[in-house]
Amino acid sequence: MNAPIPIRALPSGGCADAPVLRERGQHEVFCGLTGIIWLHRKVQDAFFLVVGSRTCAHLIQSAAGVMIFAEPRFATAIIDERDLAGLADCHDELDRVVNRLLERRPEIRTLFLVGSCPSEVIKLDLHRAAERLDAIHRPTTRVLNYSGSGIETTFTQGEDACLAAWVPEMPAAGANDPESLLVVGSLPDVVEDQFWQVAIKPGKPLAFGAVRSAAGPDALFVGLPGNPVSSFVTFLVCVAPLLRALQGADAALPTGWPWRADFDWPKADRRREFLRVRRNAQGGLELFANQSSAVLTSTVWADGLVDNPPGQVLRRGDTVRFLPLSELIAR
Repeated sequence: MNAPIPIRALPSGGCADAPVLRERGQHEVFCGLTGIIWLHRKVQDAFFLVVGSRTCAHLIQSAAGVMIFAEPRFATAIIDERDLAGLADCHDELDRVVNRLLERRPEIRTLFLVGSCPSEVIKLDLHRAAERLDAIHRPTTRVLNYSGSGIETTFTQGEDACLAAWVPEMPAAGANDPESLLVVGSLPDVVEDQFWQVAIKPGKPLAFGAVRSAAGPDALFVGLPGNPVSSFVTFLVCVAPLLRALQGADAALPTGWPWRADFDWPKADRRREFLRVRRNAQGGLELFANQSSAVLTSTVWADGLVDNPPGQVLRRGDTVRFLPLSELIAR
């Protein structure tokens, strides 16, 4: 027989003197699948098909609080005992589910196959399955995959894996192309970004997009900068031409007038600048002293804008392009 295990007597102080056990590391985290709840609201033309068990389906539905009859843009292709036992061809079953889905929801432009478990568990290589289905359904629908497995990912890692799956789809930048910025999740759910900023000063940031509508044509969306002068200038040079174009009128900016600058502008900017000026009695243009985008007084004092090209230094006596406010507003 084995020797008896000695039982240690409790300290005289009872539980108050017992050592405190501390557990370190991630021991309570959200499954990576729950990131779908945020992603499907932001990516308006995508559908997330989770390949997993009924438990995964209940998790997603519970996290989203959406019933099936609402037709959300996510679902679960349930793997049952026949699939795990090898009695059914998982690839044929997945193809059948995807084909039925795309026939029912032709508006889907991106289909994500989301793994709920590692390939060794679900007996299905989703990467190869996505490549095969992508070759079948392009260019109408692109099929990508990533892992949302709770074994491999947490909440934010699932989101990162989804966004990383898009990287190979991005067009390659040319050697001389300027740096670009990808902004994810910064606008409301129903807004699709077209561009985020324009290279004018004042005028950053400016957002332009389309609010999608299933009932009719998309509605255009314009987000103006926060500073008052930036909003004023971007409305005149960007929004007003857009409104004229929607009305069928000439959307071009005024040609402008060649005018003499009675001021120096020694510091060139890489952006196209719109300087607040007004005409003086000597036949030239005076510059408002404070060109800050926060000083709205400059728009009240001025009677026009100087359209100064990027990288352009101005000297007193130079000829500049003058845009009268009367022509910008009254066109």
